[in-house]
Amino acid sequence: MTKKVNVIYITIVVGGYVYMIGLIVEGKSDVKKIKMVLKEDVHFVVLNGINFREEQINQINNAIDTCDNVYVLTDPDEAGDKVAKLIIKNFPELERLKVDPNEAKVLKKRGYKYGVEYCSNKYLRTLFSSYIGLTSLLY
Repeated sequence: MTKKVNVIYITIVVGGYVYMIGLIVEGKSDVKKIKMVLKEDVHFVVLNGINFREEQINQINNAIDTCDNVYVLTDPDEAGDKVAKLIIKNFPELERLKVDPNEAKVLKKRGYKYGVEYCSNKYLRTLFSSYIGLTSLLY
């Protein structure tokens, strides 16, 4: 299975200092949801699949070089865990934002599905403020 991964760059100005945060997420639905919670502009770099090629490694390295902090934000399911573990194995300096599966689930026809896109805005605000600590970036 091929997964798309996006790196989101969030630029925040704090006391005249430009503070940039990077988020690595699985897909466009996650990006859309995160944009509902974060009021800062974001820039996207799309990485295709979980088997990293040189171009993808360069994009994550660029995020690490460009951002003050880069976080991995994947779904609390088997595929999300696999992607996160692979990213952190290759980039151990990154931290994963842990999503509570109970906050990220929705009942579908074939059972429960888990995804960042199913989290409430309130939960994501709490998650971001607890990890990132900058409440000024939240709506």
